Amino acid sequence: MQKLVTGLVVAIMVAFSLTATSQAAENSDLFQEHPWSLSAGGGLITREGDEAVKDSGFLQLKLGYDFSPRWTFEVDLDIMPNLEHNTFSYDKYQISNDTWGVRSGFDVLFHLRNTKDLHFDPYLSGGIGFNLYGEDLGDGKVVPCFPVGIGLFWHFNDVWALRGDARYEAFA
Repeated sequence: MQKLVTGLVVAIMVAFSLTATSQAAENSDLFQEHPWSLSAGGGLITREGDEAVKDSGFLQLKLGYDFSPRWTFEVDLDIMPNLEHNTFSYDKYQISNDTWGVRSGFDVLFHLRNTKDLHFDPYLSGGIGFNLYGEDLGDGKVVPCFPVGIGLFWHFNDVWALRGDARYEAFA
């Protein structure tokens, strides 16, 4: 088994989050009436530099369920359509061609929001997932991962929000 932490994955993601709701009355509880959300976006994965592929972009889709005002559960799908191979001048595991990757996972978000200002919504996140690659990158084609991170939602209204994340992924 490779060392537990094989790389730094920083996903600086900017996405729009859409909740399928209509404008609700001021005294209604949106968490109970409309707990589902959908986020779509993209980001950048930065790697240590000694891995079989270089830094790359990705596209992302997340489906979330607000269990309570503090807890959200999400499933996600990240698509890395072009992972450019890395070449080394020393003895290091290399792949000969570019490849692709897909990440799927389950995350839990713990919201740190101040209930007096529901526009500003910082959170902590953690989860479990797996990466599937078109070629073996040295640890196999399927690699388990354990992401942790921080993020922020900025809610424009009850339907739309802007989202940003920074994540670190440890690999098994």
